[in-house]
Amino acid sequence: MDNLMIARVAKFSYLYRNHYMRILGSNIELIRTHWWHAFRFLLMKLLNRGRNEIVSRRIREMVEDTFDGIIDIASPDGIVRTGEKALSKARLAFEEIQYDGKGYKSEADIQMIFGSKSSGEDSRQGILQFLMALPSGNIVQYSINQIQNHSIAGVYEQLCQFPGVGHIGAATYLRDLVELFYDELDEYTKTVDSQTYLVPVDACVRRVAKESGIMFDCSSPLEQARTLAEACREVSIVHKLPLNFSQGAVWLCDKTFESLMSMLKRELPG
Repeated sequence: MDNLMIARVAKFSYLYRNHYMRILGSNIELIRTHWWHAFRFLLMKLLNRGRNEIVSRRIREMVEDTFDGIIDIASPDGIVRTGEKALSKARLAFEEIQYDGKGYKSEADIQMIFGSKSSGEDSRQGILQFLMALPSGNIVQYSINQIQNHSIAGVYEQLCQFPGVGHIGAATYLRDLVELFYDELDEYTKTVDSQTYLVPVDACVRRVAKESGIMFDCSSPLEQARTLAEACREVSIVHKLPLNFSQGAVWLCDKTFESLMSMLKRELPG
């Protein structure tokens, strides 16, 4: 790998981390101690997939408006005291709510949050029903505990059991948690587990990669992801720098841009 590509990878790492942390906008301690903020964090990851950001935000606002007064969103563990009657009432309110005459949400969104209405073998649990059974009702704290116990696959499989939650949504959520709580995780989780759940890059990643001057040889998003991941891994191996994973992107750890730029200044003439 030549010095120019090393510089481009380092710049990508710097730009993407800054962009990622800016759009994340989450209070780390709040999402791991308060069920409602943790639930909203999860919804943001799941509802954003394939949607306009405005539509995704509208649906999240609808959830909050229909929960308020029915489900306790003020208490850190309010969801665990929610009964089936309140859940049914919240579901009906969510199904009927509209903004400016538009419903925005789909039937898949309703089932993802509240579960399917069918009974017997066809019945599928929604996210809220799962949260009601957790000690604190906090999906983020539950996920972090499982990841620290090397059970990231178990969390992934649990998420995929909810209606409407597919591979990309589950993997994006988990990858964001790995990034947010990076310092609390061991090297196995940061490498082997995270690489297992690598997904194709999204539009944001491609934009930042373009700004960094990284050119892809083919147009396939999956091939672009592989090209970017391999470049980052090669730099990581050569210079013994750890990798971060999130939203389909693989990039070098914090402070890498500065350290690699210092190295290149020493190696390059002038």
